[in-house]
Amino acid sequence: MDGTHYVDKRNLPQQAEPVTEPLIPRHGGYRNLKSCQVAQLVYDVTAAFCDAHIERRSRTHDQMVQAARSGVQNIAEGSQASGTSKKMEMKLTSVARASLEELRLDYEGLLKAEGAGAVATQPRGAAALQGPALRQHGRHAELA
Repeated sequence: MDGTHYVDKRNLPQQAEPVTEPLIPRHGGYRNLKSCQVAQLVYDVTAAFCDAHIERRSRTHDQMVQAARSGVQNIAEGSQASGTSKKMEMKLTSVARASLEELRLDYEGLLKAEGAGAVATQPRGAAALQGPALRQHGRHAELA
């Protein structure tokens, strides 16, 4: 032999690789969140409704569309921020919730102004959209 030592690695015990968490956890899967999907639907419906029924140059039109957009954008930003700051994620989720509540009040105001009579504070199905949909975002539930 020439002095080189060869080791037969086939007979050595296998060592498990250490399991480590990434420095920044997975984040940003907001498109799969039910809260984001519902908020996007609310935005699409609101934009179409405002274009069809509210003067485009009016403050109400702009305010309603921007509140709906803010709901979507803050859910997305909160999801992205979740990798580095749970506090920021919660803050942005709260802003999204407040924006969508503002939009709901605008719709109620329009109904009252049109003489729709008393508007229920919790329309049928609203609790299902308000509660779990936005709360799921904070827990990163990725619903299909």
